[in-house]
Amino acid sequence: MSILFDFSKKHPLIQLVILFFLMAAGALFSILIAQLLGSFIWGKDIVYNSFSSASDMLPEQINFQKFMQFCNQIGMLLLPSFIFAYFNRDKTGKYLRINTCGHFLSFIFAILIIFAIAPFISMLQEWNASISLPASMQNIETWMKSMEDKAESLTKIFLATDSVNILLINIGLMAALPALAEEFFFRGVMQNIFQHWLKNQAWAIVITAIIFSGFHFQFYGFFPRFVLGVALGALYVISGSLWVPVFAHFINNATIVVFSFLRYQITGVPEAELIQEMPPAYIIISILATLLLFWLMQKNKIRHISKKL
Repeated sequence: MSILFDFSKKHPLIQLVILFFLMAAGALFSILIAQLLGSFIWGKDIVYNSFSSASDMLPEQINFQKFMQFCNQIGMLLLPSFIFAYFNRDKTGKYLRINTCGHFLSFIFAILIIFAIAPFISMLQEWNASISLPASMQNIETWMKSMEDKAESLTKIFLATDSVNILLINIGLMAALPALAEEFFFRGVMQNIFQHWLKNQAWAIVITAIIFSGFHFQFYGFFPRFVLGVALGALYVISGSLWVPVFAHFINNATIVVFSFLRYQITGVPEAELIQEMPPAYIIISILATLLLFWLMQKNKIRHISKKL
């Protein structure tokens, strides 16, 4: 591979520019493909009118929105991740750390950590949603709330179903695919770039988590998603395998999708929040339990390596 096409030979800042260029190109390509195929499958009227108010969407428009989300995840995140990793002096699997599955206990710890941290994330979600900006920033706040309301409305429409078949589709679209695409892009590539640049795992995890949360453009969920990003980044570092944070991300999203499905059967209203109004003692227990689990996971990693040596 020539130096021109070996991204590992370039400065990390240039690597980030290349990565974001691949993401932008992939986004444009995925939108084009989604609209072309969508027009062929559902018709041009459905495609061109699919960005109307979420409450007025026809079933065909909802299906197109799901298809477009599928294309975006593939084109904007997953494909650029593989392209970037391919043009690296390491093999693709080695660079992304998908050539190893990780220790079995790492997946057990991942499940426990996701459920242990849930009350703390729920508290952050409630606090984050209550933040108000100064009066001088009212226009920005109105725009942010508008973005949040649109995203929330579309999510609830996706989740509002009593069909097991659609539930399985939602698990694939809203849990499995985002877990793969986002973890490959943010932890597999971006966190690696920052790690090589800063030579500091903690800062690489934190900066990647900030970008990961901001990427979703849901400002009233920024802090809980940031904490989740930190947890996923730590799982990646400790386990040494990308499959562990992918699995943890999937468990987090799938739990929300399944919970919402069950809630819809009872109340007829989809609800994406698992836990609400937790007592302060539960939040403290959540934080301590999460930290303890990470410590135990790290300790098990050290023992596992020492046995190999």
